[in-house]
Amino acid sequence: MTDSRNVADFLGEDGCLRCGVCGKRKQLRINFMGRDRVVGCLCDCEAQVRKEKEEQLRREEAQRELYQRKSVGLRDRRFWEWRFENDNGSNDKMLIARQYAKNWEKMKKENVGLLLMGPVGTGKSFFAGCIANALLEHACWTAMVLDFLPYKTPQTERKKIGFIRYITFAIAFIFVAVLFLSHTRNLERIMFIAFIVGNILYYAIGIILAFLWKDNRAFCKYICPVTVFLKPMSYFSVFRVKCDKEKCISCGNCKRVCPMEVDVTDNSRKRENGTECILCMECVKACPKKAL
Repeated sequence: MTDSRNVADFLGEDGCLRCGVCGKRKQLRINFMGRDRVVGCLCDCEAQVRKEKEEQLRREEAQRELYQRKSVGLRDRRFWEWRFENDNGSNDKMLIARQYAKNWEKMKKENVGLLLMGPVGTGKSFFAGCIANALLEHACWTAMVLDFLPYKTPQTERKKIGFIRYITFAIAFIFVAVLFLSHTRNLERIMFIAFIVGNILYYAIGIILAFLWKDNRAFCKYICPVTVFLKPMSYFSVFRVKCDKEKCISCGNCKRVCPMEVDVTDNSRKRENGTECILCMECVKACPKKAL
């Protein structure tokens, strides 16, 4: 019988195998139902190897997700190489673009835009490409946190309470309008506190609804006021998931994995839940015939 142990490994005083490199146990002796048994365990070397493999898998998954985001957001592959790392330093205004991308969360909260002006050939497109790539690579979307919950695919039927989003939008709009029109003192401080409280409520309600209705995106579907803006833009969007009817076999995989329950097999603008597509590309990955 061939000994499968490492040449460098050795038996300890307790009769259990130890690693010849780190000296830690590869076996443990336990008492199970009145009998002594020897079971395997990871030594420090093996634990480190496993950790490195898991980290490598996470990096590969992150690269796949980044590829999908860039495929949707930057259709022209030339733009993929327009990154801050590839800047030759010839334009000192690039520092402004770097700072804008670096402080994107603050810029978004304060509604600060970046206007690029100049004649043809001054690098405006390159500036925009660098910013776009930086934001895509960091993927700092608030709703991404909800995807760590266990119900990525809805486990219950969709509720007919989407009207609530319009109520929350009206409340938010009135709150902001009153603050500005009343010339409230310490406006920035109040807005900052409102931002913090809003995020706390967002996560609290989002997590509660996700577990209550077994749907990670329940908050997005029924409560989120931002969708009031997004729905019309999504309806007229140029970038949409489309179905090749000749390849489609109507297996239903795409709809089963869709977190927003969109019928992507219907190419019309009026398809079921079509304005709620978040371009997560789960349907594209699930299609066995590459019809999407």
